[in-house]
Amino acid sequence: MNKRKKGSLYEEKAAKFLEENSYRILEKNYHGKHGEIDLIALKDRQIIFVEVKYRETFDYGYGIEAVDKRKAKRMYKTAE
Repeated sequence: MNKRKKGSLYEEKAAKFLEENSYRILEKNYHGKHGEIDLIALKDRQIIFVEVKYRETFDYGYGIEAVDKRKAKRMYKTAE
């Protein structure tokens, strides 16, 4: 399975997990002027912006480590 298909598979799994936990998915793969947001969800009148990262092993660190300040800033600007 190529990286794009694997990424889509895990984004779907993340969306399903959120839905099973009372989140409503508003958007998938939202593209804006400043970048992309994998999932946008709503729960308890709060909008949640989700970046999905899959790691087969921890050789390259944890998924959270892939969201550096630059990526977080792009997500913030996209969310605005």
